[in-house]
Amino acid sequence: SVLRLPILGKILLQLIPEEFQAKQILRLVYHDQSKITPETIHAYATPLKESAAKWALQRTSDQLIPSDLSTIISKYKTLYYPTLIIVGKFDNIVPPELPLKLSLDLPLAKLVTISSGHAPQEESPAETTELILNFFALTGG
Repeated sequence: SVLRLPILGKILLQLIPEEFQAKQILRLVYHDQSKITPETIHAYATPLKESAAKWALQRTSDQLIPSDLSTIISKYKTLYYPTLIIVGKFDNIVPPELPLKLSLDLPLAKLVTISSGHAPQEESPAETTELILNFFALTGG
């Protein structure tokens, strides 16, 4: 991501209007483009106007992929906790083989694919909530 470029990322966060940033991110994240309304763009853009939010976004991007990722992944098979993995069928950010691998590595994982993009909790909140509540009911969560 451009944000991971030390100087360029910071400059772009300052120069590109927040509404444009939000709209571009939402276009990437949402499958159903009709759900990207002016209100949604405004809701995402407003926090980006705060300098602390830009700092947090930059730091998140810097730390998104930890240097010891392979060590972390190797420990997944030792985690015996019920885990619900909800994936958007039309996710343009996470390759489909990653959640599948994660579900196979976590002994008590359940993988569910729904018709959405990268953020099913945003794009399909009712369906996502129902899946989570049902999972909690089944697992005593």
